[in-house]
Amino acid sequence: MRFAIPCCFMILVATVFISCEDWNLKEEVFLQVFISTPESISIDSVKLEGYLQDYTGGQIETHGFIWTTQDQDLTINSREGITDLFVKTQDDPDLNFTAQIELKPNQRYQIRAFASLDRVEYVYSEVIEYQTGNAQVFTEDLNYDAGMSLEASGRLSGMDKGFVALEHGFCWSTENPNPTRDDNIVNLGDNRSNDPFTAAIAPLTNNKRHYFRAYAVISQDLEVEVLYGDVLEFDGDLEFWEEKADIGFNGRRYNCVGFSIADKAYIGIGSSGTTLLNDFWSFDPETNVWTQVSDFEGGFRTDAIAFSLGGQAYVGCGSDFEDGITNDLWAYDPNANQWIRKADLPGPARFGAVAVTIADKAYVGTGQTDNDQYLSDWWEYNPQNDEWTQKSDFEGDGRLYALSFEAEGEAFVGTGHKGSFADQELYHDLWSYNPGTDSWSEKARFEGGDWVNAVAFSIDNIGYTLWGQGSNRSLWSYKPDTDTWLLVRDLPIGPRNDATGFTIGQKAYFGFGTFNLMDQRDLWEYDP
Repeated sequence: MRFAIPCCFMILVATVFISCEDWNLKEEVFLQVFISTPESISIDSVKLEGYLQDYTGGQIETHGFIWTTQDQDLTINSREGITDLFVKTQDDPDLNFTAQIELKPNQRYQIRAFASLDRVEYVYSEVIEYQTGNAQVFTEDLNYDAGMSLEASGRLSGMDKGFVALEHGFCWSTENPNPTRDDNIVNLGDNRSNDPFTAAIAPLTNNKRHYFRAYAVISQDLEVEVLYGDVLEFDGDLEFWEEKADIGFNGRRYNCVGFSIADKAYIGIGSSGTTLLNDFWSFDPETNVWTQVSDFEGGFRTDAIAFSLGGQAYVGCGSDFEDGITNDLWAYDPNANQWIRKADLPGPARFGAVAVTIADKAYVGTGQTDNDQYLSDWWEYNPQNDEWTQKSDFEGDGRLYALSFEAEGEAFVGTGHKGSFADQELYHDLWSYNPGTDSWSEKARFEGGDWVNAVAFSIDNIGYTLWGQGSNRSLWSYKPDTDTWLLVRDLPIGPRNDATGFTIGQKAYFGFGTFNLMDQRDLWEYDP
C-alpha cells in the first residue's frame, strides 16, 4: 500500500535541513581576534601584533589593524587609518599577524585588530589606546673647567618629524631643583635640527648647588608646548682659574721675578734656556695685554728677589752667572719707566732668597752665597730713607728657594732646601715673623710634599702656595688664625718648576717656569 507524504511535511523537512546547514556554518567560521601591547619603534612609528583564536578553518578574506584619533566606536567604517593584511588562507598555520605603521607624533590613538571571512561581517579585538611620541629635549652634559662659567650641552629629537623649536637653550637655578624658563636662561633661538647644541652658562655662584636642564619651545600643527630635559646638578665648587694672554714666544723664561704696582703687574729678568735675561714686561689685566717696559738696569739676572712698596717696585740680589752673585737693589718707577739704584743689602750677596712686605717696610732673608753658605739672616728695608736694619735671624735652618707671604701683619717663611739636588735636605717647616716683637714662631708643618722654589702669595690674610718642585700641581692654603694647611684643589694645568707669581687686588696670577724641560710663557689668573 502506498502512502502519500503530505506537502507540508516535505516543506518542514527542508526547512529543518536548511536551518541545520546554517547552524553548521556559523560554528565553522566562529573566531576571536586579539591585539597585543604596541611596541614603539620611534615617536611616529609602532609595531602592532594581533592573533586569531578559535579559528577552525576557512579562508579569511581580510585582516589587519585599524585606528583613529577620535573618541568614538572604532569600526572598519569609522577608522582614520587601516593596515590591510588581506587574505589568510585555510592552510596557513600561523594565527599571528604583525604590521609596522606610521602615525602622527604626539597623538592619542585608539587601535584594534580585525578579521573578516567575507568583508561584510567583521570580528574585532578589544580597543587599546596608544600615545605616540613627542619631540624630546635632552640635557646631555655639564663641562666645568674653571672660573665663573661652565659649558652645558643638549640636543633635541623629533625635528625631523615635523616639529620646530621656536626657542631652545638652557635654564638653571640655585634655588629651584626643577628650573624653568622663569629662572635663569640662555636662549639659543629657534632650531630645526636634532644636532647637539652647547652654551656657556655664567655667572656661577661659589659653594652653591646649581640645577641645569635644556629646554625647547616646540611647535607642531599650530600647537605650542614647552619641553624640558632631565636636570643635571653642579656642586658649585668653583675653580677660579682662567688662562690669560701669554707673553709671546720671546718672553719664555724661568726663575724670573714678578710684582704688581697699582692695577698692573710686571715680570722680568730670569733665564730662557741657558740665556740670562734683563727685559721687563707689564701686564694689564683689564685689557689682557702685555707691554714691554725699560730693561732692568742691574744687568742680566736670575734667582733675584722682588717686592713692591709705595708705588714702586724693588729688584735685587740674584746671580748673573758671569759677575757672580750680588746684593744690589734697584727701584722701578712705573710713571717714569726707569730704574734707580738703591742701597745694597748689607748682608752677604745671595741668590734664591725671599722677600716679603709688611705695612710700609720690606723684609729680606735666607738664600745661598757663592761659597755654598746657606743663610738665615733677616733684614728690614725702609724705602723712606733707603736704609737696611738687621733683625732677628730666621730661626729655621739656613736655606734657599723657600716660600714667603704676608698675612695678619706677619711674615711667613718655610719649606725650601739646601744642598745639591742630587743630595739635598728638604724642609717642610713654616715660621712666622712678628715685626712688632722682632721674634719668630714655628707653625704647622707643610704636609703637601717636598716644596722648593714654589709660588706663594696671600689674599684676605690667607696664604697660598703652588708649584713646588717635581710633579706636584696642587694649590694649598694656610690660615694663620687656625694654623692649618688645606689642600684647595689641583691646578687645571700640569706641574711646573721655577715659576713666578704676583697678586693684583683680590686675584693672583702665576705662570712661566719650566715643564718637561720646556720654558713656559703662559699666565693664569686665580680668584679665590
